Amino acid sequence: MELEQIKAQVVLRYAKQRDSLELQIQQTKDAIANVKHLSVRNRVSYEVQLDAVAKMQEKPMKKLDSILQAMNISLVALQANIARNQRWLKAIHGWIAIYQDLCRRRRYRWDQEISKVRREILALEATEGFIKAVFGGGPNGALRDQEKNSSVGWFQPQSKCEKMWLSQRRKQTELVISQESCDRIRDIETLLRTRGLSTDEQVIAKKKFFVPHHSLLIREKELSECATKLQVEQDVLLTGIDKRKQEKQQLEEKWASVIGKISRELANSEENFRKRTIELQTRLEELLTQRDSMRIMEQEELAKATRKYVNRKRQVNELHQEFAHLGLSLSINGVGRFSYFERRPNYLPYSKKTKSGF
Repeated sequence: MELEQIKAQVVLRYAKQRDSLELQIQQTKDAIANVKHLSVRNRVSYEVQLDAVAKMQEKPMKKLDSILQAMNISLVALQANIARNQRWLKAIHGWIAIYQDLCRRRRYRWDQEISKVRREILALEATEGFIKAVFGGGPNGALRDQEKNSSVGWFQPQSKCEKMWLSQRRKQTELVISQESCDRIRDIETLLRTRGLSTDEQVIAKKKFFVPHHSLLIREKELSECATKLQVEQDVLLTGIDKRKQEKQQLEEKWASVIGKISRELANSEENFRKRTIELQTRLEELLTQRDSMRIMEQEELAKATRKYVNRKRQVNELHQEFAHLGLSLSINGVGRFSYFERRPNYLPYSKKTKSGF
């Protein structure tokens, strides 16, 4: 019964500390659970904010995307029109070039024919006049013929008989004169033919080329004006697209900054919750360690008290047995009854203790 009371006293003494530790442990566990719950609610709250921001961002971004898509479609159609217009212009330029080349060739052939006729006429006139001046009686004869023919408007020999006579006279004269004189006369004749004349290329280069009117020229002008108009529209549309893209980029940067701010706040709050959870976990581990240590100390103290009680009880029983043995010995033999205690220095008879006390 005494052992149970001692154990109860030890248990009662440690129970108060254990109850305090259990209360602290439970409070710490509740705090950890609350922190986790608050962390979850905090994350959910920030996720709701992010969803709301995404929904708020979605409407203007969709509007800008639709505007940009429509503008891009218009740009593609406009570029297709420009490309088609350029192809038509290229084709018309080709047809006009062909038409101009045909006109140049026709004019070139016409100029060649005219130049050929002119050369023939001038050469014929110069040759006949020279022949008549040389072989028709000399300069005096030519002057007489010129004065004679000036009244009727003739300067060159015109009749067939006169031409035949000049040709016959030339042949007779060439037979009489030397070859050197004949060559010199021919050189003078050639010089008279080519004097004041130019080549066909020089004549054509000096003349201004004239292209007759053609309906393709009107179409070319219309297409050129249309191309200029389409190019202006394309420039305006490209400017609008660039402006919308810049607006979209600015809007994206704005919403990105808002989302980044919310994300940073979420990360900071989660970091704070994590640190708080780590602190509480550390505190809980310390409390659990203290509880285990207290339990070990309680068990050790109970074991120590039990051993102490058992030892004391054993000593008491031994003393009782010894006193019982001494009492039996004294009742049998009264002589030398103090000899036992005298042989034991730690024990004195009751009468000696009382005497020594006085």
